[in-house]
Amino acid sequence: MTRNGKIARLPEAVREELNRRLQGGEYARDLAAWLNGLPEVKRVLAGHFGGRPINEGNISEWRTGGHLEWRARHELLAGAEKLPSDPDEMAALTKGPMADQLGRVLALRYAEVLLDWPSERTPARERKERALYALSQGVIALQRSEQRRRRQALEAARGMAHRGSEWE
Repeated sequence: MTRNGKIARLPEAVREELNRRLQGGEYARDLAAWLNGLPEVKRVLAGHFGGRPINEGNISEWRTGGHLEWRARHELLAGAEKLPSDPDEMAALTKGPMADQLGRVLALRYAEVLLDWPSERTPARERKERALYALSQGVIALQRSEQRRRRQALEAARGMAHRGSEWE
C-alpha cells in the first residue's frame, strides 16, 4: 500500500528517525515540534500541503499505519538474519518449503484478527486488514513460484526417465 500523507511524503531518513523515536516512546506533541522545525520537512509541507504543519493527529495516524509497517519490516529482517541461507537447511528448519511455512504463519495472523473481530470497524482495524491482504498476495506469489519449480523438476525427471526408456 502506498501512503500519501504528510509523514509518508517526508524523506526516508526523517521517517526512519521518527520511527526510532516512536519506538522509544516519545510523545506525539514533542515529535510534531521536532519535525516541524526541520528544513526538509518545511519544504515538503510547503510543496504538498500548503505549509500546514504536522500535528499530533498526523503522528497518531502514522503510529497506527506506517510505523507498524516499519516495525514489522524490522522484526522480519531481524528474524531473517538468524535463518540459514541454504534452501535445504531452511526446508529442514521449517519442515517444508518456506512459502508453505509463511502461509501457515499468515493463516495464524488472520485467525488472530478474526478472533478479535470488533462489532465496529475502525481505521486501525482496516489498515491491519489491508496489510494482511498485501502480505498474503506476496505469500501467494511465493507459493505459486515454488509450485512451478516443483512442477518443472517433476517434468524434467519424467523427461529423463522417458528418454532413458527410449534408449533401451
